[in-house]
Parts: sequence; C-alpha cells; structure tokens
Amino acid sequence: MSIKAWPFLVSRNRDLDYRTVVAPDFIYQAGISNLLAKVADGDLTKSEYVFVRKVQDSKVGDFTIIFRVLEATEKDINLQGSNQVLKDSFGRKIYLLEGFVIQEIGSSNFFQKDIDRVHNLIVENYSQFWKWTTPSSAISSTAFSLANNESDIPLKLEELEPFQVRNKASIPQYNQFISVGLIAAIITILLITMGLFLKFSFGNKELQKNNRNNASFLNSSLKLEF
Repeated sequence: MSIKAWPFLVSRNRDLDYRTVVAPDFIYQAGISNLLAKVADGDLTKSEYVFVRKVQDSKVGDFTIIFRVLEATEKDINLQGSNQVLKDSFGRKIYLLEGFVIQEIGSSNFFQKDIDRVHNLIVENYSQFWKWTTPSSAISSTAFSLANNESDIPLKLEELEPFQVRNKASIPQYNQFISVGLIAAIITILLITMGLFLKFSFGNKELQKNNRNNASFLNSSLKLEF
C-alpha cells in the first residue's frame, strides 16, 4: 500500500526571514501554512538522517512531518550555480528545512530517494522565492507516492517531541474565567475601600462631635466661673 506525501519547505532569502515557502495543498487551503515554520526546527542533519515530528490536533487533524536541514547553495537558485553557500543580507548562512508531510501518525520506513525527490520538487519554488522582497503566501504542493522498495536502506530517524497545537476553542473560556475573577477581585477591593472610607468618615464625625461637646462644656464651665 502506497503512502501519499506532500512536499514542504521552510527557509529564508536575503531579505525575508524564515517562513513556510512550500506547504501541502490541504494545509495551504486550511490557512495554516505558517504552522510548518513553527514545527520544523533543528540543526544540520547528517547524511541518511532525517527528523520526524508528529503534529497533533491541528485544524486539519493529526499529521507527521519528515524533514532534513541542509545549507542552501547557489545551485538551489540556479542550475548552473556553484556549491557556494547562500547567505542573507547580514552574511549569515541560509538553511533549507525540506521534507514531506504524511497524514498518518504511525511509524514507517522512509528512503533516501523520497527526500531527494522532495528536493527536486521544491528547488524551483525556492528559486522563485529567492526573488521575493515582500512577504507572500506559501506555494501549494500536491501529493506524490513514497517509495516502497524494501531493498533500499531506510533513512535513520531522529524523533522530535510531538507538537501539540493549542486549542483555540478553549481560549475564550479561559479568558472569560480570568475576566470574571478579575472583576470579582476589583469589586471586593472597592467594597473594602468603601468600608474603610465610611468607617474613617464615621470616626471623624464622632471625633468632631466629641470635640464640639467638649468645647461646649468648657465654655459653660468658664461662664460659671465668671
């Protein structure tokens, strides 16, 4: 049984920072292409190694990304280019986080020809992206079938911690809870403040009354003496 896979690419060019350059069509259509830029992360991969990461509870359900990290070279933007590593406007090396997405969570074998095929599919898109100077939407990719040849040596997998997409549906409830608690706290503080104010005011009135009584008594005493 063949497994469908969708190419993706996260990278940057001279002017634009790292972002999702190529996204699977179903992720692109759901408007969550930027999610791939969040979940694809890692250092340069060794030959025959790839990263594997499960993404859970996304808008399109659970899926798995398989990718590698390479240095981008002039050949990636020009077939006649050299192996010179591309750099951004600050002189920093540029990396390609390229791989594919499968709509499954279970483990499987992946082969070198799979990841090499992805590179051949996305390199034209990267060449196009290299000319961008302002942000634009990711480029949509279509599915291909992964190799199913048991005679090939499978890639070595380095599993990353699964990425749990935050459930936005729970955010309003949480915010509502925080708001109600905050309002209750403010009301409590106001009531305490008003109570203290009234107590202080009443105390001042009693003190003033006592002072007046004492003054009247003193005046009466002085009149009697005279």
